[in-house]
Amino acid sequence: MLTGQASAQKKFSKTYPAGQNVRLQLMNRSGTVTVEGWNRSDINISATLEAPAANIVPQNLSGTIVVNLVKDNQGRPEVGNVNFTIRVPYYAQVDIETRIGNLNVSSVSSGFVRAKISSEGDITLTNIGANTVSAENLTGDIFLTVRSRMAVIIAFHQCGAVSIFAFRPIRISDLLQRLPRREISRWAIFQAAISAF
Repeated sequence: MLTGQASAQKKFSKTYPAGQNVRLQLMNRSGTVTVEGWNRSDINISATLEAPAANIVPQNLSGTIVVNLVKDNQGRPEVGNVNFTIRVPYYAQVDIETRIGNLNVSSVSSGFVRAKISSEGDITLTNIGANTVSAENLTGDIFLTVRSRMAVIIAFHQCGAVSIFAFRPIRISDLLQRLPRREISRWAIFQAAISAF
């Protein structure tokens, strides 16, 4: 017998072929987004939708897989959380955003990885080999492990902990630009946040 919560959930799953310059662009309203790199040449999007179920209408636009729940549900005052698990080729560029919820990306080695939460949630980016890594949230923690030789890391943050670990020397630009006044100096935070494995 299904509980009320389980029976109210719907599932979504779709797979797209991916070329060499594939990019995933996802805009969620609320819910957790998990993106994992894999050794296949396609993108698999799976989602669990809570009631009231959101509309999901992915598009393949010249090599960019676009999922925009804000646009797809425009005019609907309420939709439930949508929790995504997405598998992308390890070389895919990843650009994900949500208003509320956690964002997780792992094992991606593309030129670009961006994770943005416009309100509240944690960002976890692990085993990232991208040249540019961007993480932005207002409230919540940011945890990054970067294995690129010369990655540029951009982190915008207001409240919560930030941890950045690098396997090799990295360049840091605009690290923690929006710090509350009560925080310690930028240089002290830089030293505390950066650890070489």
